[in-house]
This record gives sequence, C-alpha cells and structure tokens, in this order.
Amino acid sequence: MPIVVYALSGFTAIGYEVLWTRILTPTLGTFVYAFASILALYLLGIGGGSLIYPVSVKIIPNKKLLLAICQLALGVGALGSVYLASNQVVVPPLVMVMGMVLPATLVMGLTFPTVVALLPDKRQPAGMVGLVYFSNTLGSVTGGLVASFLLIPVIGSTQGVILLAIINLRLAAVLLPKNNGWLRLTTVGLVGL
Repeated sequence: MPIVVYALSGFTAIGYEVLWTRILTPTLGTFVYAFASILALYLLGIGGGSLIYPVSVKIIPNKKLLLAICQLALGVGALGSVYLASNQVVVPPLVMVMGMVLPATLVMGLTFPTVVALLPDKRQPAGMVGLVYFSNTLGSVTGGLVASFLLIPVIGSTQGVILLAIINLRLAAVLLPKNNGWLRLTTVGLVGL
C-alpha cells in the first residue's frame, strides 16, 4: 500500500509542477523564469521536507497516520495554491510563488522517508528503497504526461490542480485510521467519500 501511495504522490507532485508552471508563467514573465523558480523551490522543499522527518516522527510516531497527514496537507496546500493564484488575493509575485510551491514540496519531501519507514521488509533496504523510487518515478512520468497532454487542454490548469488535490485528499481518507475522529471526518468531508 505505501508503494502505491508513493506512486500516486509522484503522479500528483509532477502534475502540480507542470500546472503551477503554467499558472505562474504570466506572473513571472516567461516560461523559463517560472520553470526555474518552481524547480528551485521544489528541490529546496523536498530536501527540507526530508530533513524534518526525524522531528515529525517524534511528534506523530504512527507512520501510517503521518503519511495520511502528509497527503491531507498536500491536498489542502494545493487547494490553497489555487486560491493564492486567483484574483481574490493580491500578493507580490515572490510571495505568491513561495506560498504556492514551498509548503507542498516540504510535505512531498516528508513523504519519502515516511513511506520507506512503512515498508515491511527491513532486511533488504536497498531493494525496498529502489522499489519505492521506481514506483515514484513511474508516477512522476505519468503525472507529467497527463498534466501536459490531458489536464491542461481538457480542463485547464486551475481545475487540474483541484483534480490532483482530490487525489491527495482521497489517499489521506484511505490511509486514516477509522477511529481517528475529527481528522477523518474533515478529510472525508473534503473529498465527499
């Protein structure tokens, strides 16, 4: 199950990158600047997110719950990015880019060590980490293709982000323990399960 979640997480992560680049290009001037800015924030966020894993696991020792919270935060953050990019909010371009991308990428970075910690076979760590990376890579390649060739032309960038956020929220709803009251109700309410 964690490997499937990480594959879908990779799908949404690269999908977000493509869609956010498309959304932010008018704000940042050109595609090259938008892509470079988003890529830099992606790398910074993913690295930073993996560094906060030891602290996060002390606060939330249940790793399955931590993974669910990561997916919930990613979905909510993506929905927040849609609001931030709308004409309802006026912020400087740098604040907009950082607000749209950095929180989500921190959670993406936190997801990898959480998934690795959930793997059942600890005797073969290299093989298991390789399998996790492979599943994420497949999801990432598929997410980039789907975002570029399906979501943007068919439903548009903003609606594409919303659709990907729903995927993350549904993953969170599936991962949350049945007895986790308010968090489960909030997640289920967000996705309408």
